[in-house]
Amino acid sequence: MTLRNRILATAGALGVALGAAFLLSDVSAQYPGAYPEAYPPVYPTVYPGTGGKAVITSGTLTGTVTDSVWLGPLAGATVEIAGLDTLTCDASGVYTITNVPLGTYTLKAFKADYDTITTSVTLSTASLTTNFALATYGKHVKGHLAANTTWYKALSPYRVDGNIIVSGTATLTIEPGVTVKFDSTAYLSFTSTNDTCLLAKGTVADSILFIPGKVTSWRGIQITGANQIDTAFAFCRISGSNRTGDGGGFYTNKTVKLDHCTITGNTATSN
Repeated sequence: MTLRNRILATAGALGVALGAAFLLSDVSAQYPGAYPEAYPPVYPTVYPGTGGKAVITSGTLTGTVTDSVWLGPLAGATVEIAGLDTLTCDASGVYTITNVPLGTYTLKAFKADYDTITTSVTLSTASLTTNFALATYGKHVKGHLAANTTWYKALSPYRVDGNIIVSGTATLTIEPGVTVKFDSTAYLSFTSTNDTCLLAKGTVADSILFIPGKVTSWRGIQITGANQIDTAFAFCRISGSNRTGDGGGFYTNKTVKLDHCTITGNTATSN
């Protein structure tokens, strides 16, 4: 090989080496730490259509759990993502589950003495918010009862969300085994000048309870309407009431029948 050809060959080899070095340097600057210093470099997996952006493979599930009637947060409620994680809501009713792989999951929210809600969610972005509103477990009642009404054991407990006022000539019948829980500082009233009536006849095996629910106290049973001779209580427990004015757990100025009833733990405060 002539001297001229040797010089050209050496220059060509040097150019190829320099070009490869510049190429490696440029790629390494775009992807720091992706390539070792040793040659040949290890190329990363390229995901088509990402435009060079990071690919999201997991995210966060978050939200709140509240009382559906009173709208306040349910501290201590439990949120479960089936087969993955279970956690307890904080004082504000907030839950957060991090590092959840993208996908579809079954979420369940529950708390003692409350209904359970289950729903399906699909996490496809970095974060998904799902809120739950739980009602206390049972049949919710409040307001005026102007027609004959029965509270059934099969629907127990009955949750009183506001004052119950029996009016007209209506009779409220409460089956043996029913529990009446007061979720508000409400009362049960029979003050009509007509012939309203309460029949709450439990048995030795199936008594009837009138007790606080979500609240620490309620405002009792008031029976002051006309012709209450048919009103009767049997095997009932009335407790946890605090009323300002007449009576505590039970107040009447009429003749009513009480048979094997316990009325205890109630207070009355003067006006």
